[in-house]
Amino acid sequence: TCDLLGYQAEELVGESAGRIFEYAEDINIHDKKRNPKSVIEKLVAQQTIKNNEKTWRDKEGRAISVLFSASAILDNDQNLQGFVCVASDITERKQAEEALKVSEANYRRLFDAEPDAIIITDSETKRIVDANPSALKLYGYGYDEMCGLPAVSLSAEPQQSAKHIQQILTEETLDATGEIVQRQHKSKDGTVFPVEIAHGFYIRNGRKMICAIMRDISRRKRMEDELAAEKERLSVTLRSIGDGVISTDLQGNIISVNKVAEELTGWKEEEAVGKPLTNVFHIINELNRQLCEDPVRKVMETGGIVGLANNTLLVSRDGKEHVIADSAAPIMDHQHEIIGAVLVFRDVTEKRKIEEELVKVQKLESLGVLAGGIAHDFNNFLTAIIGNLSLAMLDSKPGDQVIARLKEMEKASLQAKDLTQQLLTFSKGGEPVKKLVNLVELVKHSATFSLRGSNVRCEFSIAENLLPAEVDEGQIGQVINNLVLNADHAMPEGGILKIWAENIVLSAANELSLPAGPYIKTSFRDYGVGIPPDHLPKVFDPYFTTKHKGSGLGLTVAYSIIDKHNGRLTADSELGKHTTFTIYLPATEKRDIQTENKAKALFSGEGKILSVKLPVKCSIN
Repeated sequence: TCDLLGYQAEELVGESAGRIFEYAEDINIHDKKRNPKSVIEKLVAQQTIKNNEKTWRDKEGRAISVLFSASAILDNDQNLQGFVCVASDITERKQAEEALKVSEANYRRLFDAEPDAIIITDSETKRIVDANPSALKLYGYGYDEMCGLPAVSLSAEPQQSAKHIQQILTEETLDATGEIVQRQHKSKDGTVFPVEIAHGFYIRNGRKMICAIMRDISRRKRMEDELAAEKERLSVTLRSIGDGVISTDLQGNIISVNKVAEELTGWKEEEAVGKPLTNVFHIINELNRQLCEDPVRKVMETGGIVGLANNTLLVSRDGKEHVIADSAAPIMDHQHEIIGAVLVFRDVTEKRKIEEELVKVQKLESLGVLAGGIAHDFNNFLTAIIGNLSLAMLDSKPGDQVIARLKEMEKASLQAKDLTQQLLTFSKGGEPVKKLVNLVELVKHSATFSLRGSNVRCEFSIAENLLPAEVDEGQIGQVINNLVLNADHAMPEGGILKIWAENIVLSAANELSLPAGPYIKTSFRDYGVGIPPDHLPKVFDPYFTTKHKGSGLGLTVAYSIIDKHNGRLTADSELGKHTTFTIYLPATEKRDIQTENKAKALFSGEGKILSVKLPVKCSIN
């Protein structure tokens, strides 16, 4: 008592019991009179007080919680002699109980206010023992309805859920939280919806409880499905676009790459994502081979659409070069803030080749009109010159020195006539007269004939089933002659000219700009000095030549002849190694090639002969 109330023994001994209680001052809030004598009176009346909780004050006035018991002392005649009182300090226990009450109240407030559904399940019975309002709302049950239900009854996959509960009970330790899993649950009315579940454990009244927190993710799943569908639509769209598309973030790092961009750059999307654009999209200037400025960086700086300059080459991962045209544009969010950039580019290599071929054809057509007019007029002059030379030689006496001069003039005139014949190839007068021809014999005969007396020999590799073609035999022979002579001149020390021919089928989108269908491809490859890269695009231009002696019309005439046959003549060369000229001629399925050796019939009959003598200075048109 001394320790409990803070008194010394001498302060209490001899004092009346009422005085002791007065010192103690019972302040139990339920005892509104606060009369210390009431305890004595109660003892006298009842003779026993058991486990009466009181709040006393010690000598310093501090509140103390006590558990108070008292019993009467009686003599043999059952007369009251005194009392034995026992008081225990329960202050700490009372504080712990109060703290527990506060904690439980706070827990309940949190439990009831939690927006996610919380369900408490007894680990032994596997039945629900508690649920918060969010759980009742989510599943559509009342509190009394839900409590007592088997936990798996909330699942649309009961077997899987039962297996999972058993697994977490077996593997998890007390108070451990299991991984978040997704499951299909159902409400009281049978509606199925997806949830995310996290599990925990705690002890209640000596029993292990499973605390499950469920979050309805129906809206999120719908959004995820919509986003996945949108991404799939975007992916399909990007795959369907014929141009390459690369998107980047603000730092210029790649976010996505479509199929065409993969093919042109040589980088797969999974390899390119996250890398700087310049690592994948490597562009240089075709003319000076210098690196081009990063288009995405220009977009970030200007905030507008940026296009590449002409003559831009994309160098793919394997070193292959593509002439490209492209544009880069900013990607804006809803607040019109730049969040990245998109680069769209296309391979225009074949387009450029087609344009160059069209320009070449148009150039030759224009030249043909001019050359045709000049050749016809020049032929008229030559006819008059040659005719007058013939008459002059007839009028000369045998042995005159002038005859030798006249013959030289006639020879030069005839050579000039041959030149005009080449010019006529460009005009309408040079249109081919076609017939069905076996190209095998034509190629072999023309090539062999052109190399007579040369130290260059031919090696032929011609398909056995080579299709025939409808061509002007004389003109195609002239083309072969020109190509073979060029090869001969390219190998002054001698060598081998390889000639091969095969059947091919060109698609509608061929790089030669030819109609789709079957063709005969004939190639002539020499292993001579080769053609410099800067000269290669000009080899078919009129009067372009690198020979000391030559008109520069041989390849031009050959190109024009093949073009008039609705075919194409191409050139490819590697300096110092080889040069290849390839002829593409339309093939035919006709097989009834007949060699026309018709004997010339003699005409007989009667008639008059008219002879006209022309003046020497006349002009014949």
